[in-house]
Amino acid sequence: MTPHLAAFSFHETKNVTCGEGGALIVNKPEWIERAHFLQEKGTDRKLVLDGVKSKYHWVDKGSSFLLADILAAMLLAQLESVEDIVARRGKITQAYREILTPFEKAGNIQLPHPPAHVVVNNHAFFVIFDIPENRTKFLSLLKEKNVSAYIGYEPLHSSPMGQSLGNKPEDLPITQDLASRIVRLPFYTDLASQGLEYCVNSIKETLSSMYKKV
Repeated sequence: MTPHLAAFSFHETKNVTCGEGGALIVNKPEWIERAHFLQEKGTDRKLVLDGVKSKYHWVDKGSSFLLADILAAMLLAQLESVEDIVARRGKITQAYREILTPFEKAGNIQLPHPPAHVVVNNHAFFVIFDIPENRTKFLSLLKEKNVSAYIGYEPLHSSPMGQSLGNKPEDLPITQDLASRIVRLPFYTDLASQGLEYCVNSIKETLSSMYKKV
């Protein structure tokens, strides 16, 4: 089934970014006009721009979802180079996989393994440690080398708001377990051309000091 709506984030952490912004993809032609109304603060200003009306009115719900011109220009330049960006980020993915595979084979960590038919956009790379204590140790030792890995995510159900809505950490034990062992490694496009060798060497040295048999 083809979805009617899809959304893309252009947050500063994404492959292509404008700081804050996003895109809405509409697959139902009869919804497109309303999407413009919602984007334009709930007005039908788009009809004025298209020459259909001489004045615009407030016609629907909406907010100020328009992207500033300078941010749109910055985003366009990246969209025009998106294949190069993904390829450069792929260099980072490959470098991480090469140095980390021996530690995975030794049973120290787990790596992502997308299905063969999946095309990866090289957005991020994560490692799942054997025990939470080793994740903590890894982050601390790596920080001493001025390499900043970070915790992958905190589960929403056990967050303060999640618990205020009646959820408990033990409701999703697998989620809680993975959250306590996962680490996202440094990942940004320019790392492919500057600093990657130092980064991967630091990670390898840190893991080698922790798991001396590898």
